[in-house]
Amino acid sequence: MWSALYAGSMFTPEKVTLHIHLTLDRQAENVHLLSRLSQWKPDPAFRFEWTTGGYQLSLEVPRGLLLECRVSHGGFEEVGPDGLKRSPRVIAAGAEQTLQFEVLGFKQDLMPEETRSGHIEEHQIHSPELQDEVKLLIHLPSQYFMQPEARFPVVYLHDGHNLFDRATSSFGFDWQADETAERFAAEGHPVILVGIWTRQEKRMDYYIPFPSRFNGFRPQGLNYLDFIVQTLKPWVDGHFRVLQDRQHTAICGSSLGGIISLYGAFQHPEVFGTAGIMSPALWVGEYRALDETNQSRADVRYFVDMGDREGPTVESAANLVQLAKQLALQLSQQGSEVELLIGRDHLHHESAWAERLPAFLQFFLKI
Repeated sequence: MWSALYAGSMFTPEKVTLHIHLTLDRQAENVHLLSRLSQWKPDPAFRFEWTTGGYQLSLEVPRGLLLECRVSHGGFEEVGPDGLKRSPRVIAAGAEQTLQFEVLGFKQDLMPEETRSGHIEEHQIHSPELQDEVKLLIHLPSQYFMQPEARFPVVYLHDGHNLFDRATSSFGFDWQADETAERFAAEGHPVILVGIWTRQEKRMDYYIPFPSRFNGFRPQGLNYLDFIVQTLKPWVDGHFRVLQDRQHTAICGSSLGGIISLYGAFQHPEVFGTAGIMSPALWVGEYRALDETNQSRADVRYFVDMGDREGPTVESAANLVQLAKQLALQLSQQGSEVELLIGRDHLHHESAWAERLPAFLQFFLKI
């Protein structure tokens, strides 16, 4: 999907040189820089050379490029301080520069480890609106079991496979929504999270509510919202002790999930009192979502965010930030309470949404 932004980003012919120095705890062969320039595969052109000063790599890239990258060693991937696969680094290639990377270690890139925390239930229900079976992952706070008469606020989240577990996520990283919810519960702010699992081949059909080349001009986004409102929410209300009023019900997602969350608030303000619009793909449909903010009702609260490193170039990333600011402004002009957050050095990536999810929950729960 990002190719649409790449196509619209005109790189200047001017090049800049990046000098990358690598610190490793041992000498090793076949150490490479992985990025979209190498198609995320080891490439001899991006191999670090061992010198007396350590590992070094110099490469020329277009000025203004935002380069997401990782370091690999043979069949092993770079890990972070937690021993799990490291989220990508990002280099803003504004001028010739020398960078120092410290690699803590490598781990064989097999199946990502399971990282679920707390009590998560798996369910599957039928959607007559979508004529499909939908898998659900539902995280319940510890208070749910300790306070059998209590009811709890609820958030409906898209891309359920990316929320709780690296082992099921699309790219080996998750939102850490379970760890965040566990922490909130421990601090006295319990919330129920309903993760809606969507198959990758259906994602653009379900998350774009208007005709687009990405959904073959056959959108099912409004049907997907009808499923949440007419089938899923009544099922959740009947099976779990949730607070059912709109003030305690939110919808949230990122990228295209941010777009469908926005339209969820537009179409069903009687259901969703709060919407989390994270890294919204506002450029889809020729910025149509920005043209339709007059559909918003004043009593819906919006959390809007964007990372400042989400595009393929410095310029396109800045444009995406401006689009998020424009959306926040237009929603506030409709009378809504809006919180805007710009993530510093944040990519269009699960690790960034994991970092910003607590801010959304604080906004929703009015902490």
